[in-house]
This record gives sequence, structure tokens and C-alpha cells, in this order.
Amino acid sequence: MIRIPAVFLFLLLLPSIASADEPRPAEIITAESERALALAQDGKLDEAVAIWLDLLDEVPPQGRADLHVNLAVAYQGLGHLAEAWFHLDACLTDAPVEDPAVAAERAAIEKKLTATHIPLRFSCPVEGTRLFLTEARTQAYPCPLRWWFRRGTEGQIFADAPDHVPGPTPIRAHELDRDRRVVVRLEPSPPSELPEKPVAVPLVVDKPPTARSQAWKWSLLGGGLGVVAAGVILQVMAANKDQDLQERWDPSGAASKDEFDAIASSYNKAFSSDVKPLAYGAYALYGVGGAAAATGLVFLVMDWTRPAADSSVHMAPLVSSDILGLNFALDF
Repeated sequence: MIRIPAVFLFLLLLPSIASADEPRPAEIITAESERALALAQDGKLDEAVAIWLDLLDEVPPQGRADLHVNLAVAYQGLGHLAEAWFHLDACLTDAPVEDPAVAAERAAIEKKLTATHIPLRFSCPVEGTRLFLTEARTQAYPCPLRWWFRRGTEGQIFADAPDHVPGPTPIRAHELDRDRRVVVRLEPSPPSELPEKPVAVPLVVDKPPTARSQAWKWSLLGGGLGVVAAGVILQVMAANKDQDLQERWDPSGAASKDEFDAIASSYNKAFSSDVKPLAYGAYALYGVGGAAAATGLVFLVMDWTRPAADSSVHMAPLVSSDILGLNFALDF
């Protein structure tokens, strides 16, 4: 049975998620798309995917379907079939006329996924909800969503919606759950927690193609280490408290066995009430922080060590002046 690692510190991720910037000029979008295409043709599909994902919300609707196809082909070259299926499905949704080749490729990928994965359908009561999936490689996906999970997966996903408290929704992907509808859990934020005015959180980008995709992983790692540090503080407090109790209930001066037993009993009671809660709290923080830090580190290591993909994916740009040069023809 596969279990998704619990993301204990999901709230730590939110400061790292940037609000949308001002739209970039068409010339910059075109230049970035051409750079991504060149990277993809050179076999650097991870870098190309990062650029295309960054451009996706800024591309005009008439060019977005073609950008989804680019992402689908790149993800397929990387062996990430669930992501490839998602973008082919999004292409068919965004395109004004259904492309038979795209529909056929989506069907072929779905046939492969059916052997090892279970699709679940997510619906959200709040418009603008974003879903964070441990198995997915994009930071967030819009809701409603149909996503393919490996058969046997059990765990939870997290959702973020405007003016609502983000929280976990449990999921299970067994054969009986195929295409089961999952309603995402969201709770309205208390009035005191709602900001009076929207606050834009600036994003510090060191490497534009990858900073957004890695920010939450660094936050998870840093947050987990912070929780571990808090556990260390609690353990030090427990040790100091125990030392104080030993000095207070020192049995060395006992004049008799009864007095010795009375002192030992008093020490044990004080130890149970004053020291054990601190020690147990430290162990709990070690577990939570360690799991969060380990999860973030695993994702970062996966990013750093992921091998270069097969460069045989065919991508040929077509000259198009009406959609900012983003109309690509891709052969599956």
C-alpha cells in the first residue's frame, strides 16, 4: 500500500506562494516561449516545463491550448503521464475546436494510466480553489480537477481558497474508488483574520524558470528544521526541570528507608507532572519537524538528481503572428 507523506506544516508553504505579477509585454512572453522551445529541443525538458508553466496564465486564450500541448509532450518525455494527461485534457477544454490528434493521444495515455493508476474527481465549493497534490509536480492545480493517483494511494491533499482556511482532505485510490467524486474541505476564515485590503506578496526569484516550483519545498525543509529546533528547546527545558527536581528531592540526606521512599515518591510525581510533558512534546516536535524537513529534502533531491530526459520529443514552431508566436505544432 502506498501512503502519501503527511505534510504537517502546510501553512508554512503559503508565504512562499506569490501573487500574480503584472502581465509581461508580449515581446517578453514570445522570447521566453522561444527559449523554452529551444531548451526542450535540446533535451532540457525540466527547464522548458518550468518556463511554460510560468507563462501559462499570461498567454492569451487562443494560444493557451497549444501551450498545454507543449507541456503534455514535455511531461510525456519525462515519463510523467498523469501530468501529460492533465495538459492534454486542458488543451481539449481550451481549444475552440477539438483536435483529433490530441484526443487520440489523451486516450492512449489514459489507457496506460488505467493499468496502474486510479482517477479521482475533485470538486470545490469555493471558486478559485487551488489543490496541492503530493504526487503532482506542479505547485498547484485549479479545481474542479480529475487526477490520476497510483493504485493503493492513501493520504490527503491540501486546498487553498480565497477567504478560507486551507486544510487537508483525505483521499483513497483503490479500484472501488475509480472516478469517485471527492468534495474538498474548506472552512471560512474568521472575520478577524480577513485582511481589509488585498496584500500582494512579492516573490524573490533567483532563477525565473525554477524558483516558483522549488519555493514550497525550501519552505517545507526550513519549517521542519525550525520545528526540530523547537523540540531541542523543549528537551533542554525538560532536562533543566529534572535537574531542579533532583536537587529539591535529594534522597542522600534521608535518615531512614521510609523517608527515602517518601522523597523518591515525591520526585516521581513531580517528574511525571513537570518533566514528562516537556519531553513528550519535544519528541512529538522531532517527529513532525523531521517528517516535514525530510519530505522537503526528498523533493529537492529529486529535482537536483532527476536525469536529463530523452531529447527525441519532436517540437517544431510554426510562424504565427496572431498568438504572440506561441502556436506550436508538436508530434507525439
